[in-house]
Amino acid sequence: MEIRSRKSPIGVVKMNACAQISTESENPECVMKALSVDNKAAEISSKVDGKTIKTEVKANNPRTLLATVDDIIRCQMVAEKIIEDG
Repeated sequence: MEIRSRKSPIGVVKMNACAQISTESENPECVMKALSVDNKAAEISSKVDGKTIKTEVKANNPRTLLATVDDIIRCQMVAEKIIEDG
């Protein structure tokens, strides 16, 4: 996880936060499609590399970043369980 901050001209601190998630899956394409959502609070990009799903999340503050990463992990767990149970 990476967090950068900078001071704007009017004295307000602005932040950029970024996290990278890399997880293994038996069916990574299906899981990645299940996780693709319309998220306006954070910028999310994912790709499949073999059996690994690589996701990058960028947000304007750490709270949004952590909440988004938490949502992605929980949703991936559900998607994996649904695929496993068939």
